[in-house]
Amino acid sequence: MSRAGPRRKELRVKRRGFTLIELLVVIAIIAILAAILFPVFARARENARKSTCQSNLKQLGLAFMQYAQDYDERFPVCIGWTSYDDKVSKGWLYWYERLEPYLKNTQILWCPSDADHTSITGSGGTEGYVCDYAYNLYVGSNGGASLASMENPVGTVLVTERDNNYCRLPNPGSTETAAYMPPLNRHSDGYNNLFGDGHVKWRKWTSTVTATKDWHFELQQP
Repeated sequence: MSRAGPRRKELRVKRRGFTLIELLVVIAIIAILAAILFPVFARARENARKSTCQSNLKQLGLAFMQYAQDYDERFPVCIGWTSYDDKVSKGWLYWYERLEPYLKNTQILWCPSDADHTSITGSGGTEGYVCDYAYNLYVGSNGGASLASMENPVGTVLVTERDNNYCRLPNPGSTETAAYMPPLNRHSDGYNNLFGDGHVKWRKWTSTVTATKDWHFELQQP
């Protein structure tokens, strides 16, 4: 028994910990991988939010068309007084409140990339819907434009991204080129737009727009 003791000690595997240099190398590798992967994950999350935002706008486009079918083929006004009927109640209503009967869920008025949703305060301090999108003021003015007056639905911006409920594009007869309350660059230095024909497209952000004819506006590409 006394002879076996030293032999067992010789067979033991010697264990040692990591050296400081090895630990630093591992930490450096982890930091490099994190620096590479975090932006990738962030872009993936933002792409998902952008897609959700586009889906919201497409549903709004359907609501606009359904509204127009019920109201003599005219778009809703930006804000105006309405008398009671079977679809909306009497009072002052924003354009998106007029679309409420045609929306499956009012949360489609929220852009997922906007963490601070704008709240609308009505008379008496009552809270209205939260809306992260802006309606083209020239479409929603003068009782709402008719479908027939839209000469180029593919190029007409109907709704864009903004916290102020409407976006005033330049008057075609004016020399101004900058939009009043221009769209927000929420999605990868760009923003989503709903066009008159119902399609949705992301555009790179720019603070200027070009007015062409009537209330048909083309957003400039940088």
